[in-house]
Parts: sequence; C-alpha cells; structure tokens
Amino acid sequence: MWIVPPSWTPYLYLLVLLGIVVARYRQGPDGEDPHRFRILRTVTSILLGALGLWAAMLNEAAFSGRNLPSTRTAVDLVFPLRAGTYLVANGGSTSTVNSHFLTWQPSTDRQRDYHGQSFGVDLVKLNRWGASARGWRPFRPTAYEIFGASVHAPCSEEVLQVRNDMPDMRVPFLDETALEGNHVVLKCAEAIVILAHMRRGSVIASEGAIVEESDLLGEAGNSG
Repeated sequence: MWIVPPSWTPYLYLLVLLGIVVARYRQGPDGEDPHRFRILRTVTSILLGALGLWAAMLNEAAFSGRNLPSTRTAVDLVFPLRAGTYLVANGGSTSTVNSHFLTWQPSTDRQRDYHGQSFGVDLVKLNRWGASARGWRPFRPTAYEIFGASVHAPCSEEVLQVRNDMPDMRVPFLDETALEGNHVVLKCAEAIVILAHMRRGSVIASEGAIVEESDLLGEAGNSG
C-alpha cells in the first residue's frame, strides 16, 4: 500500500519509468537481432503485452471506483477531520480501490459481519514530507500523524451507539473481537454512519444525544 512509503512515491516511480523510456528511445534501434534471440524477444513481447492488458483492466476498475453505483443514493456529509492533508487509503465503489467493498457481496463470515461497511473510507494524515508517520512503519500508534486528530460530526443527527473502552493497538496488530474499535454511530439522512478506530477514552458523545454538524465527537486513534 502507498501509505507505507511517502504519498509521492507513485509519481517518482512514473518519473523514473518515463526517464527509462526516453533514454531507450534516444538510444535508437539495436539493429538486426541474432537468430537465437528472436524467439526470446517474441515471448517477452507476448508476456509484456499480457501484463499491459492486465494493468489496463486494473486501471479501468480503479477509475470505475470513483462512480456511485446506480442502485445507491449519495448522502452529503461534512468531512469529519480538520486542518491538514489527508490521503484516502481505501475508498470507492470497487474492491480494486476499496477493500471494504469486498463486503458488498460477502463470501466469508467476517465479510458478512461487516456488510454495512461496504462504502467505508480509510483516511491517513500526511506530514509535510508526504509521510503518514515518523519513521518506517513504527509500532507506536502515537508516531502516526493522524493519532489524536479531532473527529467531528459529519451531520446533525442522533447518536445511535458509542464505544470508548478499547485499547489503541500497536501497529500492525488488530483486535479481531471488534475490528471497528472505539466508535460513534450516527444516523445521517438515509445512511448509518460509523466513525471508527477512535482513541481510547476520547469519545465525548453519548447514546441518544443529538449532535450538530461539526460538533466534536472524540479523537482518532488505532483501536480495533
């Protein structure tokens, strides 16, 4: 995933690739290949063509993930986080760009348990260098830029459920008993919205309360 190296790594990769192509073009043709290399050249070309076709199919699925499925209605929400630069690590309407979407047509018990999160979005906060943490995938959740960021209500509605007692996990470990961790559940128009993985003890919302749009709910953490 691109959240481990800095967010600009894919652009660096494309720049290097472009440089290789330009350098190869300027070098010019090799001339006539020896006969013993022609078969190898042909096989290599076929394999690279198949790889290119597969990459094109992945790109089409990725771009399709930006479209709302025809069977769903969009719900307008206010962005729940505040100042800073954030990266969508998972988000969209295809499993190519959003692993949550595997629950749309669940094939395992775990996917069935979390069917409601098919349109979930995972967000990470980036520092000025484009990295999500201080160091290379540190174990301490406090080393991550998003840890402790204020989380605000994306709509004005009733709080349906809260949890606030789960510990913040060391990276990359999970709590399989409740993957959503500490959370706040709101009813926003026709949708049920869950803000998950909040910091232990930070949730200030209470069940049954009516919150206003942008009200503080708690802080981002690494529970669940």
